[in-house]
Amino acid sequence: MNFNDRTWAEVDLDAIEYNYRTVRSSLPKGTKTCCVVKGNAYGHGAVRVAKHLSAAGADFFAVSNIDEALILRRAGIKAKIVVLGYTPPTRAAELAANNISQCVFSSEYAKNLASYAEDTGVNLAVHMKIDTGMGRLGFIFRHSADESLEELCEACSYSCFILEGIFTHFPTADEETNGETAERFERFCEVINSLSARGYSFEIRHCANSATSLRYPEFSLDMVRLGIVLYGALPADSMQTDFKPRTTMSLRTVVSNIKIARKGDTIGYGGTFVAPKDMKIATLPLGYADGFLRTNSDNGTPILIKGRRCSILGRICMDQLMVDVDDISDISVGDVVTVFGDDGISVSELAHCDKTIPYEILCMIGARVPRYYRKDGKVENP
Repeated sequence: MNFNDRTWAEVDLDAIEYNYRTVRSSLPKGTKTCCVVKGNAYGHGAVRVAKHLSAAGADFFAVSNIDEALILRRAGIKAKIVVLGYTPPTRAAELAANNISQCVFSSEYAKNLASYAEDTGVNLAVHMKIDTGMGRLGFIFRHSADESLEELCEACSYSCFILEGIFTHFPTADEETNGETAERFERFCEVINSLSARGYSFEIRHCANSATSLRYPEFSLDMVRLGIVLYGALPADSMQTDFKPRTTMSLRTVVSNIKIARKGDTIGYGGTFVAPKDMKIATLPLGYADGFLRTNSDNGTPILIKGRRCSILGRICMDQLMVDVDDISDISVGDVVTVFGDDGISVSELAHCDKTIPYEILCMIGARVPRYYRKDGKVENP
């Protein structure tokens, strides 16, 4: 395969489908799946991923905001879409016109959203968000006597709201060992039962994210939300599970220049690397504007060239970086370089080097980096 790009990402749709089908097969029969494609499908390309997962049987897609949802609708995605974050209430009519479900997370937001929906004469499918410990969005619920239950009942009472779903998000399901997730699950069920006693019921109850789906499939309820596990990584390196997701993205670049640095020469901004001897150095057209973080400078992050792990020299630039290739005798300009991917350096390893998580590494891959897609073993253009 001949790539003309300076830096590119290869997305393996077959691997994404394998990860999806494998996790789905472990869930209780009849459980719906909601595939999270926010953040451009964690950097993989939301439209292509959603189209592929639609064909594989995904029931729902989850996005961060209405504009992400509209991108999917304009691309022909017909499946249900739920916005997990904030949508300005003034866009209520757009939500309804495009069959997009909206998260409702506070009494004030419910009131404002309902007001605009009523003013424009539309009904909205909503998912009530319960905060059982994340501290982000949601009606806080600690026990059955919590005053927020009254606020939640008021939010459910608006005639323009179609009570499609109710959900929560577990913050420690990937790493906890003291039963926190089970306690939060019980609290969530208590909310549902309290609402049911008041006459409010929901078509879809969901609380299981990737970690919960793998560790606690018994908490699946009506639907699970699959995120990072679709994209080739586990929610946490320490998480105990038999499932090993397949690598879904490989980030590659090429050797653009080779030169000999003499002993004492400095490399990069600030001259932080000084050549201890005469040495061969390769320049790669990859930098932090492509999403390869500057913090990877001088921290031991490896770069794979011709099967050899090479060290980054000096500070990473906006568009380029330099590596030590002194031990590679047959290196040439144009040689393909792997930053992370399916042939030796995983996104989890890179994240560890950068003291972050795979989510951030994947989401940071820049818009100027083209994505090429592998399906049925063949690579296609974006």
